[in-house]
Amino acid sequence: MSSSLIIASEQDFELNPESSLTIGGGYDSDENKSYNLMLDLELSNFQHLGFGYARNISSLDNSSAHRYTVFASTSAYQEFSLDVEINYLELSDALETYTFSNTINLNLENWHFSLAPQLNAISFFLNSNRQNKFDIYAKGVEISSSYFGFEKFYFSASYFKNVFSDKPSFLQPSVFDSLNIRRINKILIIEKINELASSLEEQHFSITAGKFFDWGSLDVTWSYVKLFNVAQWLDFPKLEQYNANNNISSYYVSSNLPLNKHFTVGFSLGWQTTSSESDGLLFTSTDLSYHW
Repeated sequence: MSSSLIIASEQDFELNPESSLTIGGGYDSDENKSYNLMLDLELSNFQHLGFGYARNISSLDNSSAHRYTVFASTSAYQEFSLDVEINYLELSDALETYTFSNTINLNLENWHFSLAPQLNAISFFLNSNRQNKFDIYAKGVEISSSYFGFEKFYFSASYFKNVFSDKPSFLQPSVFDSLNIRRINKILIIEKINELASSLEEQHFSITAGKFFDWGSLDVTWSYVKLFNVAQWLDFPKLEQYNANNNISSYYVSSNLPLNKHFTVGFSLGWQTTSSESDGLLFTSTDLSYHW
């Protein structure tokens, strides 16, 4: 499920950054659900400390899969600043990911630029007791820019690239065949690995255009994601159907509506298509923020 891109109203950029608490949720036409909670604390005039939690409930192999994400970050609203973020994701008892990233920000009068390198450590568990597993490591970087020089309009773009480690030793034929697992079970295990890996991004590109209004802001975003194809590591003919690249395109509209001095509501509605599926996906999300 895609998340909304919320940009503050024009009036908010004229105020000093403040603390906020945001509660949100999302839903799509495949009946996937998401919930999130984010706390942003102002430590001083420009120093901030953030904490977040998200839970996604989605279908996986005709069962329910739960994704848990927690993160902590520190940032500064200055001309030059450095953000640090640690992110943890758990998918049921099958996937665990740690991500460390830092972002270098350059804030000019009408421009914002950022460079964000990151490191991922991903563990796949093949059974519930987590005895059999293999690890993948990925190094990535995201480059983004935003422009606010027009009176009422703003634009932004970002590009993300991940480079994954070599084929895990666990999947080398000699190692995998030595495991005391029946061949049919091996095929089922690798199908499970392949589906879990479908959430790993290899490339991500997005463009946003928006406008400020007296009542808030409205923007339109297009994003393109190329997923990592773990099937290229697998030597089972049954999985040849997965060898094609899996790409996701999303189009969505987001709005940010300040209700008063303390409360802001955000909405998002979009459509997502996947190269491996003929049917598209309709998704929506909303959130409520309290500022003090």
